[in-house]
Amino acid sequence: MLLVLDNFEHIVGAAPAFAKLLQAAPELRSLATSRERLRLSAEHVYEVPPLMLPDATQEDLGTLLEPTRSRSSWLVPKRQRRTSS
Repeated sequence: MLLVLDNFEHIVGAAPAFAKLLQAAPELRSLATSRERLRLSAEHVYEVPPLMLPDATQEDLGTLLEPTRSRSSWLVPKRQRRTSS
């Protein structure tokens, strides 16, 4: 079973309880996203750089969706079209 915890930095104080849960259920796998390290002994940290933001001078929303500006800004709509078909 996989337990996914997103934005764990909001409840980072619960990290010790989370560690106890993982010890009690060794077959449980987890993925936690956080802006702060949990400081758990079994923690594996993968630092992910922030997505690039569009140019601050852009004012037209239509230009934000152009693939030449920012790959992150057009990936989601492209995937949504793919799943809608």
